Amino acid sequence: ITWIAQKQTDERRDQWNKAIRTACLSTHNNYYEIDIIPFSHDIAGEIPKVEGPVVVHGSTAIIDVAEKQGWQPGVFRIYNESDTLKAIGEHYLNSDMKVLEVSEVVDYVKKSGMDFFFAKPDRDLKSFDGTVFDAEKFPFFIERVKQYANYDPATKICVSSIKHPEIEWRFVIVEQKVVSFSQYRVDRRLNVKGVTDIGAFNFAEDIAKYASPNDVYVMDVCKINDQYKVIEYNTFNYSGLYACNVYEIVDSINNYLEKKK
Repeated sequence: ITWIAQKQTDERRDQWNKAIRTACLSTHNNYYEIDIIPFSHDIAGEIPKVEGPVVVHGSTAIIDVAEKQGWQPGVFRIYNESDTLKAIGEHYLNSDMKVLEVSEVVDYVKKSGMDFFFAKPDRDLKSFDGTVFDAEKFPFFIERVKQYANYDPATKICVSSIKHPEIEWRFVIVEQKVVSFSQYRVDRRLNVKGVTDIGAFNFAEDIAKYASPNDVYVMDVCKINDQYKVIEYNTFNYSGLYACNVYEIVDSINNYLEKKK
C-alpha cells in the first residue's frame, strides 16, 4: 500500500504527515510527500511512481491530483449533504436543512425570519466551509467564492437554523467501525483531546452500521440538549485528524485494502 501526503506548512497538519509516515514505515508500506502548485492542482516536482493501492491525504486539492494521476482507490468519496439527511433523518444535527440554488438563499432566509443562518455547499469537495452567515452579506461572500479554483456553479447550498453543540468529536470509520476518534471542540471553541465518551462512541458505531456513505470516511458527532447528533460526514482524504490515533487509522485502512486486492 502506498500513502501520498500533501506537504504542509501548517505545523499541526505537518504532524499528521509525520504520523502517517511513521505508521507506513513501521508496517513496511510506502510513503511519499508531494507539493501541489497553488490553484492549479498540479504536482510541483517529480511525480511518485507507484504500483498497487494508493491512499492520499491533504487538502481538497489532492483529490483532483489523485483523480488526474489515476491513483486507486486514491480517494474515498462520500455523499452530498442532502444525501446524508435522507440517510439518517432526525439523527442529523441540521435535520431542518433546505437545499437551495445559490440565487434562492437570501429570499428563503428572509422569508424564514432569519437574519443569520448556517450554510455549506451540498457536495463533499467544499468550495467553502460550513459557517454562520449574515443574510445581508451572503451574496458578497458568494461572489468571492466564485473566484476559487474548486467552485462549481452547479453546487447547491444547504441552509439551516443555527445550532449550538456542547461538545464535538471526530470519528474515523473503516468498514462500519470506529477505528479512531478525537474531541475537537467544546462550547464552539477549539479543544483538541484524544478522547470521547461512550455514548458518542456507541452512537457513531450505530449510525455507521446502517448509514455509511463509503467504507472509509469521517463522521463528526456532537452532543446537544443531552442528545447525540451527526454534524456531517466528510471525505477522509482531506479531513483533519486532530488527536486521532494515526497508526490505528493507517493500519485499519491498509488491512481493508489488502482484503480487497
